[in-house]
Amino acid sequence: MNGTINHYQVDDTRLFSEKMLSWSSQFNIFCFAPSCGYESPYSRYDFLFAAEPTAIYQESNSWSPQSLQAFSNQHPDWLFGHLNYPGQDPDPVGFPACFFFNPGICITLNDHQLTIRSKQRPPDEIWQSINNSRLLSEDIGTLVTDIQPLQDQSDYLQSVEQVKRHIARGDCYELNYCQGFQARSTDFNPFSFFKRLIEEHPNPFSVLYRIEASFCICASPERFLQRVGNTVISQPIKGTIRRSLSAPDADKQLREQLSNSEKDRAENVMVVDLVRNDLSRVCTRNSVEVSELFGVYSFPNLHHLISTVQGNVLEETPWTSILAACFPMGSMTGAPKQKVMEITTNLEKSARGLFSGTIGYVDPSGQFDFNVVIRSVFYNQETGQLHFKAGGGITAASDPIKEYEESVLKAAAIHQLLSGKYPDHP
Repeated sequence: MNGTINHYQVDDTRLFSEKMLSWSSQFNIFCFAPSCGYESPYSRYDFLFAAEPTAIYQESNSWSPQSLQAFSNQHPDWLFGHLNYPGQDPDPVGFPACFFFNPGICITLNDHQLTIRSKQRPPDEIWQSINNSRLLSEDIGTLVTDIQPLQDQSDYLQSVEQVKRHIARGDCYELNYCQGFQARSTDFNPFSFFKRLIEEHPNPFSVLYRIEASFCICASPERFLQRVGNTVISQPIKGTIRRSLSAPDADKQLREQLSNSEKDRAENVMVVDLVRNDLSRVCTRNSVEVSELFGVYSFPNLHHLISTVQGNVLEETPWTSILAACFPMGSMTGAPKQKVMEITTNLEKSARGLFSGTIGYVDPSGQFDFNVVIRSVFYNQETGQLHFKAGGGITAASDPIKEYEESVLKAAAIHQLLSGKYPDHP
């Protein structure tokens, strides 16, 4: 990265992250991605931050891997950005289909070691400015009490039955169906809301992402794709059950129930097969393998069934080719991918936009990490439009009522933080 690079010791990483969040509010375009304390063999940073674009690539309706790669080649440096879920109407809060920027400021934290890369401002000035920042208020604005579902329960159940009819006809094997919620707020504070969201529901692929008036406030537990060296890793989530935090024995039983669930295991293995097929399009012959199948991982209010699929790529394989081969991710589509995308576009009541898309970064060596955009609030500061969604995998064995309950459960944390009450459910 052209410019100056300095290193600093951070003793209290939580306090510094909170000051970073407050400091970030001055930027109209930025990406702040904390890992929320999660550690895994695949972790690289405690957080990343990027702002002050020196070059921008944007496409309004779709994205071209070749054009994005040409931009990347012209700017062989850090890139941060996103891809929307493809082939639908415009994003409800204004995110373009594809947006990547080359940052003038890039900050990473790893094991208390902060690295500030800056093309214009002196790093010492940035360091002092962050440390002098005031902590954010806890006030997220007036509670959003007018949250409306974009379809009622009966309509949701009819849609699931329609999906099951597609499955019975052999049109598809598994399909991720999403329902949406909307509201309007004129004084919503995205920064304070993100702070509260990751305090109460910390997740390893959380991100606060802003492009002018459009905000994505995300607490995702799911990795889409990561490249480390010549290894590409995907970790799809399929299988969800609530937690019982006040009763450890009951919580353990819920973990075992999820682990032994035939429906969830069948759903997970179908997505694993889809990811294996996607990766095989760009990985070297016979290198794709499932390094973990049906791992049960615990998060603040949910247990998830996660598998890890990995393969090797040639050193010269463009990062955009890898994303293009696998995007959109199998955990948010289904199998076969193209057919289920057609079905969901016809059945779902609103465009997904950035929901079930991806946000991430590419470093100067071509290594990258991208999340799955779920458990997110999308907000337009100019219009006051606020949206969030939740989805679940539908199979032949799906019980529509249980699918509805799982969808409500996934949206419950956001609904409760926004409105101050738990959502209604059957």
